[in-house]
Order: sequence, then C-alpha cells, then structure tokens
Amino acid sequence: MTIRKNRNQIMNRIINFQEHQSRKITDITELNGIDSIATSLKLKGLPDDFMGAPKYLGLFADSETIVSSFYIGATWLKENELATVVNPKINVDYLKMFSDALEVDSEKENNYFSKCYGIEFDKSEIELHSEFNIITPLILIHYISVLKNLTKHELKKGYIYYEENLKSKVKGHLLFQKHLRKNIIRKCENRAYCGFQEYTEDIAENRLLKKALIFASRAIDNYKSLTRQKTFDELKIAINQLFSAFTNVSNEIETHEIKSLRFNKLFANYPEAIKLAKMILRKYDYSLQKTEQAETKTLPFWIDMPRLYEMYVYKWLKENTDDEVLFQVEGYRGTAADFVLAKQGIVLDAKYKPHYKDSKRGIIDDIREMSGYARDEKILRHFENPKTAIVPCVILYPESFEEMKEFGADEGFETKTINQIHSGDESFDKSKGLLAQCQSIKAYRDFYKRKVNVPIIKE
Repeated sequence: MTIRKNRNQIMNRIINFQEHQSRKITDITELNGIDSIATSLKLKGLPDDFMGAPKYLGLFADSETIVSSFYIGATWLKENELATVVNPKINVDYLKMFSDALEVDSEKENNYFSKCYGIEFDKSEIELHSEFNIITPLILIHYISVLKNLTKHELKKGYIYYEENLKSKVKGHLLFQKHLRKNIIRKCENRAYCGFQEYTEDIAENRLLKKALIFASRAIDNYKSLTRQKTFDELKIAINQLFSAFTNVSNEIETHEIKSLRFNKLFANYPEAIKLAKMILRKYDYSLQKTEQAETKTLPFWIDMPRLYEMYVYKWLKENTDDEVLFQVEGYRGTAADFVLAKQGIVLDAKYKPHYKDSKRGIIDDIREMSGYARDEKILRHFENPKTAIVPCVILYPESFEEMKEFGADEGFETKTINQIHSGDESFDKSKGLLAQCQSIKAYRDFYKRKVNVPIIKE
C-alpha cells in the first residue's frame, strides 16, 4: 500500500498540457507552489536559436496563464518534485512518421533530422503513463533506419589481432612461450600457437552495432501497441535483414573498447549509428532482461513536431513528384525555404497548422515569409530555368487532426471525427502534377495550399 501511495503522489506532481494549450494557473493550484514556480522559472517560450533545444518544452508563462507550444515531451520544472508533460493533439503513429522521415540518405537531411528530438541523459527519470513513453521506440526506430542506410554499402573493415592454437599450419608468427607451454610440453606436435592479423568486418565498431541491434530487436516488441500492424511488420523485416548484414560479426564487446572507438570520415553513417547504439545500451544498462520490462519511467525528452512534419512531407514530396526536391534551400540573411522543385520552379513550405483546411486566419505572416523566398536570388539560382514571372508558392499543411483549435487563436475550431487510418495520400495523382492538385489561395496570386495526410492510429 505504501508503494502505491508514493507512486500516486509522483503521478499527481505532473502538469499535463496538449500542444498549443493555454491553462490558467488558478486551474492547477492543486499543485502547491505552481504559481511561484512558474514565476521563478521564467518560462520564456520558444528558444531563440531555431535549431536549439527548448527549455521547459517551450512553455510560456505570464501572471495568469501557462501556454504550451509545438514541442511535445516530458521535462522537470523542479527536478524530482514537479514535472510537466505536453501531449500531442492527435493519436499520431510516431513510428510510421519517423520511419518515413528517416528514409533519407544524405548527411544534410540526417543532420537536420537529428535535431527533431532530444534526450536529457543527465536528469532524473520521470514516472508517467506508459502509453506516452514514446522516446524509447523513437530511438529504436532511428537506430534501425541509420543501420539500413549504413548497410547499403559494405561494412567497415579493419585489422584484428588474433591468437590461436592452429592445427597442422603456421599463420602469422609463432608465439614461442605459449607454444612451448601448450604444445611442446604436452607433446602436441601437430599444433602451433600463433599470433596473426586478419582484415575483417568483425571489428569493435560493428560488434557494438550488432549488440545494440539485439537489444533493439528485443525491445521493439514492447511497443507493438503504439503503431499499426503493417508498420510493426516492416520494422521486424528490416531488423531481420540487418542481422543478415552482420552475420560475420560477433556481438561481444568490452566497455573499454566502446570508449576507445574512433571514427573515419570515409564512413559517414558510423558516428550517428554508434551514438544511437550507445544510447540504447545505456538505456537498458547492458541488460537484455530490462528490454522485456514495461517502462513506466522516461528520461526528460522533447520532440519538435513541425520539424518532424517537415521531414515527413519531404518523403511525401519525393514519392509524389518526378521533379528534383531540394531540401532546406538557403537564402540570404540566414533564411531557408523548406523545399524547392527545381524543374518546375516552385517554392514550398511545410506548415504544421491544420487550420489552413477551412480558414485563412493567420495566413498573412506565412504569405509574407514565402514571398520573400520567391524573390530571394540565392534561392532562385536553384531553378533549372530562370524565372521572370511570379514564382508559384505552395503551403503544405497537415490533415487528420482531431479536435484541433487554430494555433495561437482563442476561437474554437471545428471538431472532426477520424473514421479511418491514413496510410498515405491516395487522392494524389502523380501524373497530374502538384499545382493542378492544390487549392488556390484566391486573395494572393500564384499562392496555393495542399493537405498532406498524417498517419494516425485508430483507437
């Protein structure tokens, strides 16, 4: 009874939010001291550095309210005393979104994705409901994806020193002292104790990756309920294929070997894969038994939903156009357009704002932003044919949001019931081209919008 009571006390010290939710401090005064904590913490909202990690999940507080932003996750407001959790507005199939977003094989996109989420390993764990403990499966899916890209090429090889008591042959050089002790004294005249080097895949880096893959394979079964059956099956198939790639690699590696690993620039995927492998082994304390346990605690973490949506849209564009899709195209003064279709000369931006479906409220800032991209000479240089006319601009917004309010507005937003699981944009006809299947924003010339379905799990 005492254990259960203590656990409930911990659970009651969590303030729950949803994305872009405003809560009055007076409504959550059952948590003693929340008003003073909110004031003393100086919850400032979004980070100044767009690529930086958010502090306190980007929460903003004034004298009366606390407002969440577009980061979801869990963090401590006061470590080991008071935590906050920001939940998504929708029942997103995160594993599907991450799987799709990670199907890129270039350093630029991988570096961008690596900042979609973050984990605070130096902080205490937070106890919360297991259905929101999503950071572990995201690490696992990220690791599997990076390994898939890594194994498209041959595994890295290196020289490994072996000592072996060989039968009827000599390899490398004879280790006389050990040969004397093990063979001559024992009159094993047909054996030779040798030391030799082999050029092999069975090096420390690959052993670490295989060991973490074993942990990932065992652990992913615990998260089957978080994703659709098809996505789960695809993961298991990918894991089996990865094991085949590591057939000639052992999974035995010592801790001191892990610490001494060095990276070669010729193998670009290895640093990211090794970083994730260390995360996985550290998460489970090198114990396979812990991969089979239900997780009720999580390290503080955050997920940048707009950035994840951008990567998901990138995959969607690559599937639905024959054009070359350029990603994060840099302009002047530190700006960047999300996407450029080089052949057609179109600028596109992914906006994590579902209200675009039925409304134009709040659109003016995005129109101004994209108008700047469409006139930025540094961006326009990427077009195959120079444009003298107005450059078409397309806003790509998410579909399949449930009970969503317009971001940043107090007015209610039309509630919608989701009756099916979206697995892609079946309504898109690649042969017709993109602009022909976009909705014109009538107040602005050559401005368009288009929905992109977000995969969800049907309850």
